[in-house]
Amino acid sequence: MLLAHAVCVACLVSAAAAPRAAEPALSRAKSDAFVRKVNQLADPARATPPRKVALSEAEMNSWFAFDAPRVMPAGVTEPSVSMLGAGRVAGRVIVDLDRVPRRRSPNLFDPWSMLGGRVPVQVTGTLRTSGGQGTFALESAQLAGITVPRFLLQELLAAYSRSARNPGGLSLDAPFSLPVRIQRIDVEPGQALVLQ
Repeated sequence: MLLAHAVCVACLVSAAAAPRAAEPALSRAKSDAFVRKVNQLADPARATPPRKVALSEAEMNSWFAFDAPRVMPAGVTEPSVSMLGAGRVAGRVIVDLDRVPRRRSPNLFDPWSMLGGRVPVQVTGTLRTSGGQGTFALESAQLAGITVPRFLLQELLAAYSRSARNPGGLSLDAPFSLPVRIQRIDVEPGQALVLQ
């Protein structure tokens, strides 16, 4: 389940709108294949490193469509991800900004005072991983099709990722540990190769 949570957070971080040709069909079978592969990675009894597991874009997006809604944060819906290759990731989510716990300011020029409702959040960036650690280099972020500054995306990410163990939430700039003994994730066109 830790990897599933990481995938959800990664979707929010890497939510982007790259125009795509034909989107591979989503299916329950592809979602189930994704779950089997994630469980295989998480099962220490099956650990025979080094191991390589391919997670296809269609499997991930099927999981997002069929299984992720029950574990996604309230107000985050319709996640999808595109694997562009050379580490580049694109994805998209719908976020209900009225449900985002955020600071309120009486300042009329505060960008949050002008935003609300359900909006698509789109982000593109590069995932770099090695030695069980990862970083995400943000390239672009949009809310409702409008390019937004990095700090707005950071506030949104922090709001949705706060927990008792991490009261400040996740940071776009902070390196992170890969879960379940994963050493590296290579993003290729249409798939992520997970090396454990």
